[in-house]
Amino acid sequence: MTSPVTKKVAFFVGLSDNMGPVTDHTDIIFDRVVTNVGGAYDPVTGRFTSPANATYQFNVIVAAQGRQKVRAAVMIIKNGGMIATVWAESIPYWATASNVVVLSLEKGDQVWLMLLDRASYLHGYMYSTFSGFIIFEN
Repeated sequence: MTSPVTKKVAFFVGLSDNMGPVTDHTDIIFDRVVTNVGGAYDPVTGRFTSPANATYQFNVIVAAQGRQKVRAAVMIIKNGGMIATVWAESIPYWATASNVVVLSLEKGDQVWLMLLDRASYLHGYMYSTFSGFIIFEN
């Protein structure tokens, strides 16, 4: 039997405007914070910092801008290393893609998203979002 969750951690953020194109891989800073229970998401850096040794679920939805054949590729990063990628390609209309990861994190570990330079037309207006929540403490 697992121990009950004691910490309350959940966030839901999104982009209020389009992002890109970019010339280098660029951290995504989601500027529209809808939910930030526990304050683990930092809207200045765009990073989630784990407040406890725990297992979390992170959800990423990426929308490519609605132009002819543009792409949006986003990496899910943990402490500087790539965990997963989300790729959306609009031909000719905007398209969405998503990914879900479950990560066991130590207190202080960070998770964030990075827009890749080779596919950097990210659609905003809350079509591209990032969310996460604690499942249980380890």
